[in-house]
Amino acid sequence: MEEPGAAEPPPGPRPLLLPAELLRSRKGRLLLAESVLSFIIFICYIASQATSFMMAPLLEFLLALFLFFAYASKLNEKFKGLYWPLMDFLRCVTAAIIYFAISIAAVSKYNDGASKAAGMRTPILTRTEELSSNQV
Repeated sequence: MEEPGAAEPPPGPRPLLLPAELLRSRKGRLLLAESVLSFIIFICYIASQATSFMMAPLLEFLLALFLFFAYASKLNEKFKGLYWPLMDFLRCVTAAIIYFAISIAAVSKYNDGASKAAGMRTPILTRTEELSSNQV
């Protein structure tokens, strides 16, 4: 039986909003920055002649977004069987290596501006990945 003084949370979209403590943390801001930068690089590759390279930024965007929402909904505390810091670290390392390789290929092989823009944003994302992997 509930106490008469206990307040129920108000109905509405409040449970769907992200917790503020994740957005205030460095890890949350870095994951959000990775998602935004990956999406920008994905758009640049779509607009360029190097459309064959668009799958890597799309996958990185989706993985970073998944981990962001997993940490936001505290799935890392619910699923103890997965070692979340290692999963995040491996995502960061593989993304940095793949981004480095495709940026060199895109900048050297294609001459359009969008390919160059995507290739030049990769060092920024690689640095963000490095900072994020240090937050493990």
